[in-house]
Amino acid sequence: MVEPLRNQKHKGSSFIDGAVVSYYPEVRQRLEALAAQGAAVTLAPKPGMPLHILALVVPLAALLVGLCAVLIYLLVVVSLMLSMLFTFVPVALLHLLLR
Repeated sequence: MVEPLRNQKHKGSSFIDGAVVSYYPEVRQRLEALAAQGAAVTLAPKPGMPLHILALVVPLAALLVGLCAVLIYLLVVVSLMLSMLFTFVPVALLHLLLR
């Protein structure tokens, strides 16, 4: 059974380290090439997320989405209040001067 390595970045210091495209092909492509050459390739199944972590993450994510919605609403309200403050106060002062 072949288990692909996680995070296979080249650790040496060379000009390849900062490249946008990796010098080495992906693990999947290497395993496909090995299989094409006749090697017996069996991928290990990826472990799933444990249920107790999933049961913790889903409600926290829902709470975060709700808080973000409230935050967006409050930002809109504050923006409108500041816009009214900096628009209506000068207009009211101008109205008092020109009456």
